[in-house]
Amino acid sequence: DRGYGVALLNDCKYGYRVQGNVLDLNLLRSPGHPDPVADRAEHQFTYALYPHAGDHVAGGVMRAGYELNVPLRVLADRPGGGKLAPSVSWFRINAPEIVIETVKQAEDGEGLIVRLYESAGASTRAELACGFALAEAAEANLIEEEPKPLHVSGGGLRLEFRPFEIRTLRLKPRR
Repeated sequence: DRGYGVALLNDCKYGYRVQGNVLDLNLLRSPGHPDPVADRAEHQFTYALYPHAGDHVAGGVMRAGYELNVPLRVLADRPGGGKLAPSVSWFRINAPEIVIETVKQAEDGEGLIVRLYESAGASTRAELACGFALAEAAEANLIEEEPKPLHVSGGGLRLEFRPFEIRTLRLKPRR
């Protein structure tokens, strides 16, 4: 039903199964080969049932899964003398089905790598806004090579994604 849904969120290494109205979550395995004592230890699991309105995209299931598995970490420090804006973001994407998966320094030290993917299985147009001025932007392959220049517009990029497409961007901030 597209009007509502329930998602099973978990941090487990194994899978789940839905059969009829039964939802199974595999927590442990007991294989006989190659390691007959696999998973014989103390384990900790985190899982949640996440009811939502709309389909999985409109209901924010992907975001809820990331929030469960990669929670926000807060580091307290002494107050500084400067002033900060109430909200600051390095990157913003205007399409909920596009996930910013990775932000890291480029392997060659030249700029930032931003890896994004389309998570809903649909062709999608999106705008990536940067919280800093861009000197240049390019699309690269997964090993950060063969850059193809991208047009920077208004401090960000307009991007088109095919269903489930992964894109790797190489961004160079203006100095």
